[in-house]
Amino acid sequence: MQAAPTTTFYHQQILKIRAEVYPDDAVIRQIVQAKAFIDRHFFAAIDLNDIAGKTFNSRFHFIRLFKAVYGRTPHQYLVAVRIIAARKLLRKGVSVKQACVAVGFASAHAVSGLLKRMAGKSSAERVTGETAVRRIGRRR
Repeated sequence: MQAAPTTTFYHQQILKIRAEVYPDDAVIRQIVQAKAFIDRHFFAAIDLNDIAGKTFNSRFHFIRLFKAVYGRTPHQYLVAVRIIAARKLLRKGVSVKQACVAVGFASAHAVSGLLKRMAGKSSAERVTGETAVRRIGRRR
């Protein structure tokens, strides 16, 4: 009788899938550090290749790992962080153009389109609406 191999083909495939879906602790730490880097430097021109290089992964593997850990790509996360920061500045009365530049967007036009898709209102509509709400609040 022949001894069974220690790992079957199916077991190897399961281990491969597990490694892709559930990265080890060192890889997760690298991805968490990459997210922290984005959180600290979102206002600057961030190059995905540089961040991926710091995690010792290719750009494409880094994107897959980041998405596995956080549920979105690094670019989607960066845009979300910038939108949140821009909204805070807009609420403080900063102009749309100044807010866009301050948080790292290339143009106010791009942000306006993003806000419209994400929140149903463009930045101009949002600012106009918030200004109107402030004026109504002052009248009372």
